[in-house]
Amino acid sequence: MAAILLIREGWLFPDLVPEMVWPVWAVFLFLVTQLFGALRSQSRREKRFMTPLYLIATVLAAMLAFGSNG
Repeated sequence: MAAILLIREGWLFPDLVPEMVWPVWAVFLFLVTQLFGALRSQSRREKRFMTPLYLIATVLAAMLAFGSNG
């Protein structure tokens, strides 16, 4: 996932930026499902630690997915 996001931002293989639109959307949707899974978890530790991490990752992926880069 990190490689896809880095390519989409142009930090790795800048010539592949236009081809990374759909893969970034897939990463974004995966992170959204993980966020909701962490929110529904019975584990207090998961809610306390993983929910904020998934939220940050989801927001950053959304910035790339909704951005007009490339």
